[in-house]
Amino acid sequence: MFKILEVALDCIGPNPYQQRTVVNPKHVENLAISIASEGLQQPPQAREKPGSPGHYQLVFGHNRFAAYQKLRSEHPDNSVYTKMPLLLVTLDERQMFEGGVTENLQREDISPIAKARALKLYIEKFNASQRECGTLFGISQGAVSNLIRLLSLPNEVIDIADTRVLSERVTRRLVGLPDEVALKIARGAAKHDEDARPEYVNRCLREVKALTQSTSEARDRGCKNKSHNGQARSNGIDQPLLEPEACPCCYKTPKTYVRDGRQWRCGQCQSVVQLSVLMHQSS
Repeated sequence: MFKILEVALDCIGPNPYQQRTVVNPKHVENLAISIASEGLQQPPQAREKPGSPGHYQLVFGHNRFAAYQKLRSEHPDNSVYTKMPLLLVTLDERQMFEGGVTENLQREDISPIAKARALKLYIEKFNASQRECGTLFGISQGAVSNLIRLLSLPNEVIDIADTRVLSERVTRRLVGLPDEVALKIARGAAKHDEDARPEYVNRCLREVKALTQSTSEARDRGCKNKSHNGQARSNGIDQPLLEPEACPCCYKTPKTYVRDGRQWRCGQCQSVVQLSVLMHQSS
């Protein structure tokens, strides 16, 4: 049996498993206008907070709660907006997680990182398998595994992906690269238009593959690739996609590059060094 109760806003808190910490301001504004003119059409579900009688935790409906807070701040003399109707339910911890997070994972604007964090939390909190997790959220076990692997990326790459600048598909392609290389690609992709990002990443990954293959072939021939004084094969000066941070010879940031794409020339000491050398130093 459901029960609707008017609860003071100060006694209402978020779902403890809510991964979506930022509400949509435009949506909140529209909700506030609707509530002011027509009232709240559908009270959000909530449970009494364990160990805190008189306090409640939302299952979902955080934007509606934010709309009430907005109305209270705009109309401090109107007592109507000091309380919010809640549909009280009895839920355990697992049901709270499933109720709140499952709704958010269906949103089109949720980032792949937010998805990954939610899946990882569910597995760790409730000792669930990836298969169980996938069944709950309607995705395959492989998709669960691929999403969770995104959290192994460097923190700055995760931050970029969390803003949805990088799609899930693009972000997944950075997993397994040396941290410095993944970070360079993520920073570069963020500077491109959305439609151009996949091709930019493809070009960078082709360059990384060529560098890795070149280094592997050199090792097979017994070369140690430790010389920094070789001559560059070049038809001119250009900047490769993966710009190195600093020259390993003089530790200055290089300004000019050879067009080959596998080598760059330091603008300070003029040393020519394969980019793969820098990649292996940072891995």
